[in-house]
Amino acid sequence: MKNIEVIQTLRLYDADFIAKLGTLMQREGKNYRNKNEFLTELMKLGYERYIAIAKFDGAGETDTLAVIQREKQINECSVTLQEITALLTEVIEYLTAQFKASAIYHSVAHKLLSANYRMLLAHMDGENVLRTKIDDGFFDDLPERFEKIIASLETKFFEAKFATK
Repeated sequence: MKNIEVIQTLRLYDADFIAKLGTLMQREGKNYRNKNEFLTELMKLGYERYIAIAKFDGAGETDTLAVIQREKQINECSVTLQEITALLTEVIEYLTAQFKASAIYHSVAHKLLSANYRMLLAHMDGENVLRTKIDDGFFDDLPERFEKIIASLETKFFEAKFATK
């Protein structure tokens, strides 16, 4: 079977559009063998896009323009949502870092208060509170009754939080 060649001539009169096509060809031309292949690809994409829109909205020119307008609005919303998502991601990263720093300082304060409480009790009981014991963390553990209170509250608050979901 012989190759059949159909030749069509297209006249473009819009100088701005021709300039835009030229700029696009310079930028994207390296991906195509020649200008004809590039322009054919553009025509196919435009045709497929036009048919998809026309089928979607009733095949009328006014309907097609309305669909194109809606798609522009959707694209603008999409860009806005992407910007909001980027900002929220930054906020989440910042808050996560702040939470981690806060957790570190909370842990240190927790140990310090536990040590002070246990040293006070030891001192009241007449024990000799040595600096080496303090520096070695001998008094850092929370007294058992407070551990039980924390465990009880954690169970209460975390079960309540996850029970609602």
